[in-house]
Amino acid sequence: DETFDVGYGRSAAEVARRGRPAVYFDFVNRIGDAVRALGKRPMMWADIALSHPESLKLFPRDAIGLAWGYEPDADFARWCDVLREHGIEAWVCPGTSSWRSITGRTTERNANIARATAEGAARGAPGFLITDWGDSGHHQHWPIAVAALARAAQAAWNPHGARDARVGDAGVPTVSAAASLHALADSALQLGPWLDALGDIDLEIRQANAIRNSSALFNDLHRPATAKPVAGRLKDWHAVADRLDSLSASIPGRLAASMPLPHQELLHTLATARLAVEHAIATRTPDSPLPLATVPLAHRARLADLARQVLAEHRRLWTRRNRPGGLERSCSHYVRLIERIESDAPAPGH
Repeated sequence: DETFDVGYGRSAAEVARRGRPAVYFDFVNRIGDAVRALGKRPMMWADIALSHPESLKLFPRDAIGLAWGYEPDADFARWCDVLREHGIEAWVCPGTSSWRSITGRTTERNANIARATAEGAARGAPGFLITDWGDSGHHQHWPIAVAALARAAQAAWNPHGARDARVGDAGVPTVSAAASLHALADSALQLGPWLDALGDIDLEIRQANAIRNSSALFNDLHRPATAKPVAGRLKDWHAVADRLDSLSASIPGRLAASMPLPHQELLHTLATARLAVEHAIATRTPDSPLPLATVPLAHRARLADLARQVLAEHRRLWTRRNRPGGLERSCSHYVRLIERIESDAPAPGH
């Protein structure tokens, strides 16, 4: 996976002599041999081979080819066809759309999962693997991922099945209500639909600017110091703020008592989204981006204070579910943000 360095460093001379596919698949087969020695069947991400079809003849014939794609336009059908034509068993692998998002990306997630299900089934794929990643610091919380995993389970196992009698008359989308009941332990059936709405608070900006593999919230908050704001007009971000206000006021009330940790995680999700929205609004005029250096000091002080609160709670919550490895790297995104907010010299008159 992530084979960007094949042909560089220690492998440069060998790739120059034998070619990248031969070197890559030699390594793959060494891993496969270790797997087979344990009585297991190897599985491998198929994107590298699919991007170089001439190399598919080297693909281990007993390995499962994992065809992954994380957007609504992922071409699972073509990938399955290509792998099958080369005698390779193909599984479809959509994603939860949780990483690089803060709140999730509900619309893209649902479309991606639905396409993987439909095209995988139509092409006879015997397996479906849902993926959830932690790119760029893993700033999404567990409830965001769980709702997506539940959606994927429903799609993979029984996409056209009968409605769950316990939630079918709840007046909310059945799959979201079922996720509330079965995956989130919410018998009031509120949390699934609420999470779906949260994952689309910046949908209009994502769609208008063709943002892929992340949300507008995440992109704007964690952009490099020298980069301009990524997307969205000022009025668009005020609309996001209004949706965030509404969802903050309607977070299912019984969570605090019945599921204290998920409740704390979702409060932190809302606080992080609030930081992202206020940062976006502060760095825009109605018609153009606004450099941080020109933002009034009082506004920047508030942003820095919000970022410190988010960072402190991020540290605390991380230790409740995760091993310490990765924490400092994750926190570094917020540290850099605070430094960027505070390091820009104020413009005259501010």
